[in-house]
Amino acid sequence: MSTTGYSASLSETISLAIKSSVGQFKLILARCNYARERDRLISRLREICQAEIRVLAVQQSNRTLYTAIQEEFGEKIPACVMVVGLESVQNLSVMLTSANQVREEFRKNFAFPLVLWIDDEIYKQLIQLAPDLESWATTRNFAISTQELVDFIIQTANQWFSNNLKFSVDEYIKLENKLEAAQKYLLKKPDVYNLEIQANLESLLGFIKQINNQKDSALEHYHKAYKLWQESNNLERQAKIPDFSGHVENLTPQLPFLLGKGENSKPLSLQERGLERGFPDPPMKRQAKILAEIGF
Repeated sequence: MSTTGYSASLSETISLAIKSSVGQFKLILARCNYARERDRLISRLREICQAEIRVLAVQQSNRTLYTAIQEEFGEKIPACVMVVGLESVQNLSVMLTSANQVREEFRKNFAFPLVLWIDDEIYKQLIQLAPDLESWATTRNFAISTQELVDFIIQTANQWFSNNLKFSVDEYIKLENKLEAAQKYLLKKPDVYNLEIQANLESLLGFIKQINNQKDSALEHYHKAYKLWQESNNLERQAKIPDFSGHVENLTPQLPFLLGKGENSKPLSLQERGLERGFPDPPMKRQAKILAEIGF
């Protein structure tokens, strides 16, 4: 069975589990590492499931899952609730620990199937911090197809090269884990892992390592990306790779500065960050100038 067919089968399984659990508490953990794939699956489940599915996007500032659900729905009992956004919660460890402590309250007061959409990292934390709650759950793992993974890399790279990649600090860290996992997987798929995909992935890994202040690793990935773009004869993208000829001290991390304050804050794009800090040129243009200065 293909990955896509497997996901479709799992969707049917979860739909049946939701249908059979309407009116009673049932915890379902839906493991999916990619937000776009998760959203597609939720849309599909809404189409095939006879029960109405309500989606709750938890906020970064939420401290307890129980309270977030209670405040959203009050005394109304939905047919099914799906929770997304746990990866963005600032104090996720506190939220998971609290959920484990009040697990009986979930069972007493939430008479509906509850589906938590989580990635692999959150699943590890859940096992560690909320083992009792996790033991109640039915877990389903949705794997992304090879083509969807390739599309994700290309789309993310296109955003970065066009100065439109906007993430929070935590999202940059999670993106690093996803890209490294993607690279390990694609290394086993030489028929798919062509020069373009390799170059895009190395470019993104260089940037993410730079963001996370891993200068040596960033420099290594940037060098590989520079050579791969050169080999594929894509001079436009090659010129946008900040290769510093081994001068690690010049590789200053570009922190994801925020525009605005409090709940209204949002990450600046690469171009906005350059302008915010007084640079007249967007970052990619500045990188090309640096390359010219060092002889590339």
